Amino acid sequence: MAENDESDAAARNYIEMHLLLTWWVSDDRRVPIIGRFSYCADDPFAAEIEFIPHDCQGTRWRVARDLLDVDFGVSGPGDVQAWAGNGTGGERTVFLSVVSDGWSALFEAPRAPLRAWLSATYDLVPAGTEGDRIDWDRHLEQLLG
Repeated sequence: MAENDESDAAARNYIEMHLLLTWWVSDDRRVPIIGRFSYCADDPFAAEIEFIPHDCQGTRWRVARDLLDVDFGVSGPGDVQAWAGNGTGGERTVFLSVVSDGWSALFEAPRAPLRAWLSATYDLVPAGTEGDRIDWDRHLEQLLG
């Protein structure tokens, strides 16, 4: 495979979006922050979110892709939770709560672009077919070998 063909194939297996989020530092202080959402078909169950503040290094979180697919209620029983809500202007949003080693953070994302990005990931790897993309023999060999 030629180098361009390899990069084209990699591009078809990867989706990334940068989105302006709101970081709820406290009840009365909110800070804009960039969120980089990425998805790779080679790791079909996971999505990665990098929270990128303007003045320091970002923090990456790997989450189950379906955790971000919220319409009602709370998704995710662990360190990362997501739920649908409404912003101060009435727009539909998604809240993301992350907790680790005694600290926590709350982020708010506009729902429409996040839903569009999720839809593109499901176009790439439809829900329910994620396991078909995994080389289970290779993973088992790595575990046992």
